[in-house]
Amino acid sequence: RTRAQQSQEERDDGRRQDREARRRKRSVDDTRDSVFNDNCFHTLNPPDENFKKSLVMKAIKQAIRTKRPNGTHQATVCVVCDRVIIGEEKVCNISTERLEENRHRISVVA
Repeated sequence: RTRAQQSQEERDDGRRQDREARRRKRSVDDTRDSVFNDNCFHTLNPPDENFKKSLVMKAIKQAIRTKRPNGTHQATVCVVCDRVIIGEEKVCNISTERLEENRHRISVVA
């Protein structure tokens, strides 16, 4: 249909859609320009050797945290929920005495 054949509502809807499309295009263009013109891309330096070594040592420590002194591996398991602890979280140990002190908070009967 030609514009003359459209109702006022249809013309208004078409204009609104055109405005939204132009706004989206400007937003995409602005984002692209800000990303490519950002100075942080021009000032990045490669990490130094000490930093790389520290990351490697951290990764090795994380990878072998289940290794025991006798050479075997033992999975770290939560004593409360009986699930294997995976990820990068620090594994904390709890003594039997402390566990017994908090027996009333744990809903598991042994």
